Amino acid sequence: MVINGRVFAGMGRDWACNVANFNDFREYLPQGNNWVSKANYIGMPGYTLGYFVLGDYGYVIDQNLDINRYDPVMNTWTRLQCKCPIVPDAVGVVNGKAYVISTRGQGTYEFTP
Repeated sequence: MVINGRVFAGMGRDWACNVANFNDFREYLPQGNNWVSKANYIGMPGYTLGYFVLGDYGYVIDQNLDINRYDPVMNTWTRLQCKCPIVPDAVGVVNGKAYVISTRGQGTYEFTP
């Protein structure tokens, strides 16, 4: 995800061995062409179901449907007190709101922090 011009990526699963779930999170620094470790993800490790950026924060929806917010200035994760009510297949942001879309007949969920 891109937050204020900065590229972040992380989490995931070792699909080759199907044994390891990761909670690492990193920022890409193009000037040195390297990745710098950031605060580990606080939610369920492994693949994420959706992510999006609103304002100065990144948000991740994990396999438990928990929504966690990343603050790149403080380098911290915060678990929000809400869960995503649908299993996301896509997320789009329009006019400061995130729209979580399910293609499984669950509809659309509008998220506003």
